[in-house]
Amino acid sequence: MASRTTGYGLEATRRIRQAAGEHWLPILMVTALSREDEILEGLRAGADDYLSKPLSLPVLQAKIQVFQRIVALQQALARQAAELAT
Repeated sequence: MASRTTGYGLEATRRIRQAAGEHWLPILMVTALSREDEILEGLRAGADDYLSKPLSLPVLQAKIQVFQRIVALQQALARQAAELAT
């Protein structure tokens, strides 16, 4: 069973995913929890990635850059799809 604190983060992640609907919104969980089952629980709740504390600024920056690349690719794909549809 998830701890009370973990449960709140998981529920918030699920609600954010539900509210975002079809729009992809990157969710990066940052937590002191680091056991494999805890990481899997966060990812299954809808997180896109997971970062354990203590926080590494270079790793956080790299993960944000990955999310930015994904957004740019999605935008390019949407533009191409719109061009093909016309």
